[in-house]
Amino acid sequence: MDYFLAILPAIIIIFLILVLAYLTQTSLRSKYIKPMEERIDELEKVLKQRDKDLRDLTTALMALQTEVEKMADDAMSFLKQQPVGAPAINAPTEILTDFYMSTPNKDGSFNMASYSETFRPSVSIYHFVPFNKTQAEFEFESDEQGMRDALNFSKSYIEPVCDEENDVTPDSKQIKTIDKGLVEYVNGQWVVVKKAIIRYE
Repeated sequence: MDYFLAILPAIIIIFLILVLAYLTQTSLRSKYIKPMEERIDELEKVLKQRDKDLRDLTTALMALQTEVEKMADDAMSFLKQQPVGAPAINAPTEILTDFYMSTPNKDGSFNMASYSETFRPSVSIYHFVPFNKTQAEFEFESDEQGMRDALNFSKSYIEPVCDEENDVTPDSKQIKTIDKGLVEYVNGQWVVVKKAIIRYE
């Protein structure tokens, strides 16, 4: 009994230390850890929402690209329909100076409806230098907007008339002609007989 009474104060002190440690841990958790956990949960919810928004934006962008390419095809189809009595652009008897054309057709040809002897901002995409009345060489040549459109829609702007030396990437800023292509005038269109070679930079 005397022994028990002797160690009783030590037991009480240990008990009080344990209680104090528990209370301190609970207080720290309530004050610091719990708010941090709640903040982490909030951040995880925000990240999940941003991932969803990014996926939705990517889907919308792809749909927009498809729609723009369709609009480009429709525009080219419309340009092919020459009005009755239009100037005789079907016979390029005097085309001996440099000229410019816009987006090519899918079959690798250029419609004369986009022909221009002067550079047209955002419209002119390719520069042509004629050898004679029915043959010419060409290269990619456009302004900043045309360059940006060609990089974003290379399938429509580049692939029909150019061989690509490398793949276009999100970091690509320029399109450089490595080897000029050749075209021949056939039935009212300039038709590619040799593709140009370009490199994305």
